[in-house]
Amino acid sequence: MLVPLASISGRLLLEQADSNSKDPDCKPSNRTAQVSPAAKEQSARAGVATLDERVSDSVISVRSDDAPREGSGSPLLGLFTLAAIPDGAGDFMIAKVSAGRYQLIINLPSRDWYVSGVTQPGAGGKPKPIEDNVALKPGQNLTGLSISVRRGAAAVSGRVVPGSEGNPLPRLLRVYLVPLEEGATTKFAASAATEQAAALSSSESRTTAPPRQSESLQSEAAERLPVPHVPVALRYREAEVHSDGSFDLSNLVPGEYMLVAMPRPKDETARSDRPLTKSDDGRARLLRESKERGTDIELGPCRRTAGVILKY
Repeated sequence: MLVPLASISGRLLLEQADSNSKDPDCKPSNRTAQVSPAAKEQSARAGVATLDERVSDSVISVRSDDAPREGSGSPLLGLFTLAAIPDGAGDFMIAKVSAGRYQLIINLPSRDWYVSGVTQPGAGGKPKPIEDNVALKPGQNLTGLSISVRRGAAAVSGRVVPGSEGNPLPRLLRVYLVPLEEGATTKFAASAATEQAAALSSSESRTTAPPRQSESLQSEAAERLPVPHVPVALRYREAEVHSDGSFDLSNLVPGEYMLVAMPRPKDETARSDRPLTKSDDGRARLLRESKERGTDIELGPCRRTAGVILKY
């Protein structure tokens, strides 16, 4: 029996800066934007910033988030992705998708951008946030997906080193970026963050990650660094640690975080062992681990922090 395939469609939006604030001005790209009159008109009607040609360099893809079923074929099929490229107005469609649950993967063309929200239409047409995955029924055409993007992204890179001399690093090690608790990171308005960004340099800085601070000092630091209001699940990030111990995280929401190095789950093709950043249980585990042995780091808008040293 043939099962009808589903599809996902929506729009990627580059958000307009708040009228009372200044949009973070990261180091400009060497590319010159060419915007069609039609795209300008569509963006103006949508109330967002004019979309330039780099929007069509974004790649939006989905990857199965379901555990392989017995008799469903090779489990490697779950590693394949279906993708779409937005047009000049930011519209996209991913077609011929089998029913199931899918992780949404958003690859942005500029390190200056970060994802600030992903929603789908909910009850009464009210936007419903998407944090981990989208569910598709056979033949369903999921429309109205909205991916919001802002300028002013941060980045951090560095190296993981053994905590004791002579001990090698384990294989399949990852670095996780864990936001401070939601109450300390989401209470600030985006306008405060963008105003502060104007005073920040976009050049790279080298730093060794400082030792953990007390809770009172963390609270004071959070007050000094306003951050945009972004769903906390979208702030969790992870990166592979390469054979030389190096790691790199980009397109990050500015704010206060903890960095922690941990071995990745053994089999991320299994739903019960998906990436730790992609489930409530995984994020709860990361929060516990980072509180015990994480390293605090402050990431300002447009700031590229390099040379961070993490001990494992």
